[in-house]
Amino acid sequence: MIAKQFFGKITWQVVLAIAVMHILAFFARETVVEFPFLIIVGVLTFATTWKSLHSGLLIVFTEIFVGGHGHLLDVSLSGFSLSIRMVIFLAVMLAWGITVLRPAMVGLKGSMRIKFELYRDLPWIVLSVAVSVGFLIGYLNNGFTSSFDDMNGYVTIAYLLPLISVNWDNDKRRQMLEMLAGCLLWISAFTIILAFLFTHLDGDALHVLYTFVRDSRLAEITLQVVDNKGGLLDIILTKFNLMQSNDYWYRIFMPAQFILIPGITLLTSASLFLWRGSRKTGWVWIAFVLLVTALLLSLSRSFILGLAVAAVSIFLVACFFGKKKLVTIPKRTIGLLIAGLVSMLLIWCVIMIPVPARPDLSDAAFFQTSAQTGRSEAVASRWNLLESLMNGIYAHPILGSGFGTQVSYTSEDPRIITEFGEYMYSTYRLEWGWHDIWLKMGLLGLLAFVLYFASIMLVGWHTIKNHSFKWLAVGLLSGIIALFVAHTFSPYVNHPIGLGYMLFVIPFLDFGVRNKKFELTLKKPELMKNHGKQQSVAVTMQK
Repeated sequence: MIAKQFFGKITWQVVLAIAVMHILAFFARETVVEFPFLIIVGVLTFATTWKSLHSGLLIVFTEIFVGGHGHLLDVSLSGFSLSIRMVIFLAVMLAWGITVLRPAMVGLKGSMRIKFELYRDLPWIVLSVAVSVGFLIGYLNNGFTSSFDDMNGYVTIAYLLPLISVNWDNDKRRQMLEMLAGCLLWISAFTIILAFLFTHLDGDALHVLYTFVRDSRLAEITLQVVDNKGGLLDIILTKFNLMQSNDYWYRIFMPAQFILIPGITLLTSASLFLWRGSRKTGWVWIAFVLLVTALLLSLSRSFILGLAVAAVSIFLVACFFGKKKLVTIPKRTIGLLIAGLVSMLLIWCVIMIPVPARPDLSDAAFFQTSAQTGRSEAVASRWNLLESLMNGIYAHPILGSGFGTQVSYTSEDPRIITEFGEYMYSTYRLEWGWHDIWLKMGLLGLLAFVLYFASIMLVGWHTIKNHSFKWLAVGLLSGIIALFVAHTFSPYVNHPIGLGYMLFVIPFLDFGVRNKKFELTLKKPELMKNHGKQQSVAVTMQK
């Protein structure tokens, strides 16, 4: 049963910890207790990592996956912004250095030695070199502040060192999956709750909540007036007369919602592999509906495109490695599509439920500021940016122009025009992800990600062919495919969330297949009605 892989003690501990942190941050932000609170988080993270490096990594991935831009808590120290993500990084890396790196450097007996694995480590080494060169060029051309601010997300690469220092056994891998499940539950629930609150409370009542999610950079919330221009979901709601013209709802976009995609691909993969001869549980359908609901509320075209390509890859692999008749794939696909329709119905219920009564559009939050803001202007601005980006790339195509390099383009976004008083807008935070990498790190940066993608797919393909937990490998790898596709239009590969997920998949793949083996214990589902207790099946990764 899939629930046994994802739901355990760690799952609910993670949900509780995230909820507590958000509640405390809600009251602590911009108060005198925010800095002491950051110190406490750092001390507790250091102590946890000192005791168990694996537990420290659970904290790391939890914060990266749900923390958005990492500013749930942040304080200004002499003009420098110290965030909770930075504090956790310093605490974990310090504990790792003391417990692992220092003993190895002084040659103590029994110290852990990190073994180089070509397919696992080479892409990260090349990427680290590309980032270093990009930062040096950016420092010389654009100054330290801009280049560091543009580059600092890549510091996530350093987590590879503690990750490969852990002895990954059955329990540790399962705890990672439970941690992921806890993050998925929180992101889904938080998205749906925000959608409900913003469509049922007036602007005055929502002021404090909106200020919190905006300043902590957890979410972007924008008013969507139904006019058949808000995207696929808008068109469907009006096509079936579920909403009327000039009705409204809210787009709830979070950077963390990318992690919903691996959650969906894992459930889809399990549906086509793990359960092909068994019945699916209600928990699986509920989880799938919640994840899709939250993803649709993001109104992210990049996410939807990435998920679509990932889904196609899952179905293709299922055709080659399925154990049952091929006819089961269309049946399961129809079931997943029906679940997607249920997600749309759930969105309608969240928006239209009459308790409490919805305010009029004129009383809705952001009515005055959002009435003139259209998605078509944002799309046009993005295409205008592409031309300017290519001109910048052609100037230094080999080594790149360095981090902090600004690109000027014509923006048609009314918000930018209002703020800056002109159509020309300059920034180094760019939407076209692969162009951004080429501009700032040159061909070496692109090569690093090509190496990663090629190596992870090669090792993943070997894992799928030779081991019985195909659904897990396929689900995780299709998440990588979705990440690389979505990055074309929205920067995620160079964001801690994208880099974090690229690291997250490593313990579940067989990189050292020629010289070592490891076991992954999975719960075998009931395949026949007469089965009694579920059995535990040891899966040994060995050539």
